[in-house]
Amino acid sequence: AEEVKTLNQERFAPSKQLQPQWEYMRAIRAALPDDGILVQGMNQMGYYSRNYFPVYQPRTYITASPLATLGAAFPQALGAKVALPERAVVAICGDGGFLYNAQELATAVKEGINVVVIVFNDNAYGNVLRAQEEQFDGHIIGTQLHNPDFVKLAEAYGVVGVRAKGGEALYTALSTAIASNKPCLIEVPVGAMQREF
Repeated sequence: AEEVKTLNQERFAPSKQLQPQWEYMRAIRAALPDDGILVQGMNQMGYYSRNYFPVYQPRTYITASPLATLGAAFPQALGAKVALPERAVVAICGDGGFLYNAQELATAVKEGINVVVIVFNDNAYGNVLRAQEEQFDGHIIGTQLHNPDFVKLAEAYGVVGVRAKGGEALYTALSTAIASNKPCLIEVPVGAMQREF
């Protein structure tokens, strides 16, 4: 136990964290109940959550990582909420991945599946765009997106839509969304994010 405690103190040291990922991850953890379920998508925040999202109970962290399935987080979150409707369920998606299954907002409303989806919007397939910039001499193709207004998109489906800039705003928006017990979408505008690996 002491060894794990020491390792975690080093791993979670503020000096080791990337921003804004750490700020957002702390906001999500603070707003989500201990038994709430986080569904991690294949996006920069999802990757960051693998190492830096504290999990307090078994089976409260779901990932598409084994198959690296882009776009799976939101449908997985719907399934988790159907299985455990009394629990808060939050999906963390990138804008590109979310748009693979954005139409499932209709399913959430129609079936009363009260999931919260957080869409981190950098107007790109951010990881692939970075790889193109860094590994392919800046040759960019097919990774910059022309997105809808995600708040208006949510509202068009009858979903509560809000925009949150910064960790404090995300904490407030997520706490409110969970308490509302309605399908909710929170758009978080972001730019290019730092990476360590």
